[in-house]
Amino acid sequence: MKIGHRFLALTGLLSLSFGVLATASVHAQNVQPLQYVAVPPCRVVDTRFTPGAAAPLIANTVRAFRATGTDFSGQGGTSGSCNIPVGATSVFFNFTVTGASASGFLTAYPYNQNNSTQPNSSVINYSTTTSTPAIANGIAVLICDGGTTVCANDFYVSANVGTTNLVVDVVGYYAPDIGNNNTATGRSALFSNTTGSSNTANGLSALQSNTTGSNNIASGIFALAFNTTGSNNIAIGSNALFNNATGNSNTAIGLNALFFNTLGFDNTANGNFALRNNTTGARNTATGRDALFSNTIGNNNTATGIQALVNNTTGEGNTAIGADALESNTTGSFNTANGNFALPNNTTGDNNIATGRLALNSNTTGNNNVALGSSAGFNLTTGSNNVDIANLGVAGEGGVIRIGTPGTQTRTFISGINGVTASGGVQVFINANGQLGTLTSSRRFKRDINNLGSLSDRLLKLRPVSFRYKQATEQGEHPLQYGLIAEEVAKVFPELVQYDKEGKPITVYYHLLTPLLLGEVQRQQAQLVSEKSQLTALRSKEQSQQVQLTALHSDNQRLRQQLSTLQAQQEQMLKAVSTRLNNLERAVEVNGKAPQAPATVLTAVPSTSR
Repeated sequence: MKIGHRFLALTGLLSLSFGVLATASVHAQNVQPLQYVAVPPCRVVDTRFTPGAAAPLIANTVRAFRATGTDFSGQGGTSGSCNIPVGATSVFFNFTVTGASASGFLTAYPYNQNNSTQPNSSVINYSTTTSTPAIANGIAVLICDGGTTVCANDFYVSANVGTTNLVVDVVGYYAPDIGNNNTATGRSALFSNTTGSSNTANGLSALQSNTTGSNNIASGIFALAFNTTGSNNIAIGSNALFNNATGNSNTAIGLNALFFNTLGFDNTANGNFALRNNTTGARNTATGRDALFSNTIGNNNTATGIQALVNNTTGEGNTAIGADALESNTTGSFNTANGNFALPNNTTGDNNIATGRLALNSNTTGNNNVALGSSAGFNLTTGSNNVDIANLGVAGEGGVIRIGTPGTQTRTFISGINGVTASGGVQVFINANGQLGTLTSSRRFKRDINNLGSLSDRLLKLRPVSFRYKQATEQGEHPLQYGLIAEEVAKVFPELVQYDKEGKPITVYYHLLTPLLLGEVQRQQAQLVSEKSQLTALRSKEQSQQVQLTALHSDNQRLRQQLSTLQAQQEQMLKAVSTRLNNLERAVEVNGKAPQAPATVLTAVPSTSR
């Protein structure tokens, strides 16, 4: 807080104040603009309550007192600090004299002033005739130049006659103000500032080394103590941003927060020891005790929670929210841990996402894992590319998706599947362990390939049934179903049955019935083809025999015709012979002698044959 105006030279100020300080040439040699800073009245001296016996001022005996530093109880004053910086050139005091044994005056001058040449001008006159203490307010007194000298004390006081008790209260001070709009409260606060502006330093040695840095706020002992040119930093807490030199736009709130930061910028540390070891890392955010404690040059990390990312050194782009989240991470990058103890043992693994308490608890070097839920992926260690949702996972495995916990989740509903056509797809199967997958048919995935034998006997023993499931649908219905009974199939085809973990039949591999039935159909088809071929041959033979039978029938008809012709010829011949015989018999009867007749030649009828 500023009160009054800046004076062009300290000597000009002091010449206006009683002339008592004009002899302080050590301060006048370095003429600088000064800034007056008011402080709440703070008691630094009270000789009535000096520890041990009362110690009033004794005539012409010089007493030395402090106005800077802390704990003035040895002088009868406060045990705390009055917020007068070491770099202050003069202090405004309220002097009170009480219990004087004689009328006189007091002088006050800098501690390093030669006692033999103490000024004769008075800062307060006192008398034994007044009933109230003598008071002098707003007295400006040069003090020891702590910027160039190691000062055991700050100012001397001497009474010229008698004995008297002295009470001294600090109400403000003047300090160099080359920069504009600076506020310094505390010993050595903004001690080295030259042109830095709009800085606020509150506490012992706060912003002590600042020279040209601007817009910094330091509150706490040694806060931003070594900052020189860094700007726009905020340090609240003892030793906060202690070593920062040129880093900009950092915020440190808490004991030793961003303690070792030197060049890092845009960091935010909120909590004791948060980002304590950061040196050049940038754009980090740490909230919570020890959050990002070990980070040195890692960038773009966010840690919220006690000891979150506490061991991270060079890892980048990590986000840890929750106590001890990513606490063991050192160089792993682009990890996200949300939940107490999430990814606590990860060291160098990258691109992991863990949401939930103890999520990915055992992962150390695995990459690209995703775990969602309390203790999700707890068992994963070095495997990569896993997705575990509400599942502990399996150590060492990689490229596996696990959803749900066996025995906990007993039903699954997924929208966007029922009623949606996916042409060209394949069936999805699930085994007794809950693993999903499809069947591969390529030869390159198979071994021990053999033809199926006859399965008719066993297949014919399977009993197709209709049934209704005991558990109703969501609509409360029990629709009619068709299928087989697993226990019955197990007796005939045990290899077609899936068993539960207790060894009991649970379902039938209906998809395996297809190739079995196909093999049986093919066998029966081959049998039908063979029988058809035999039937065709028989029919061909029958046709040939029919042709032969037709030919035989034709021959039979021709032979019958020839036979009829022969029979007719024979009848004619017999008839002719009979006629001749009759003629001969009549001739014999008439003549008594048979006539001589010419010989009759019988011509044989040629036979016909095929």
